[in-house]
Amino acid sequence: MRDQRQRVVEETDQLDESTVPYVSDSLFVVDLEVDYKELISSLRNKTDLNQVSACEATVIFSNAGDDLNVWQLSPLAGVLLHLCDGQRTVVDITREFSLLETGLTEIPADKVCLFGLSQLLDDGFIALSSSPLTWDPLPSPQFSLPPKTSNTQQPWPRIETD
Repeated sequence: MRDQRQRVVEETDQLDESTVPYVSDSLFVVDLEVDYKELISSLRNKTDLNQVSACEATVIFSNAGDDLNVWQLSPLAGVLLHLCDGQRTVVDITREFSLLETGLTEIPADKVCLFGLSQLLDDGFIALSSSPLTWDPLPSPQFSLPPKTSNTQQPWPRIETD
């Protein structure tokens, strides 16, 4: 069941240190332990599924119009997307990303992070808020009892005494 709360966002288009990136509402993100592209290829070709490479894969599904779009992110893009939780600022994300082993020793981690965030934004995978996201509860439905009801049950006719 979907969360019964409404997300409150202060949208912005400025990607700066205090901006709070979050995953776009229109996406469904799934983490797999196999290569999604290889899995689909194996299923289509009816080949041995044991030959599909094991790996950490982040897959994004988007239902735009009549089409279902699917993307498998690179490992670093997947990590970066998961850091965009709507609570962390760009500074927080950059700090946490810098602690990871990126394998890109020639490029500073903060530059890799900012480039990755820009790419996720350009691809429509994340959106930006000027403050951390909050959630307002949706109003609960109000029910009222029909008129002339009580909380007691009377399973038999009332006996009248004189």
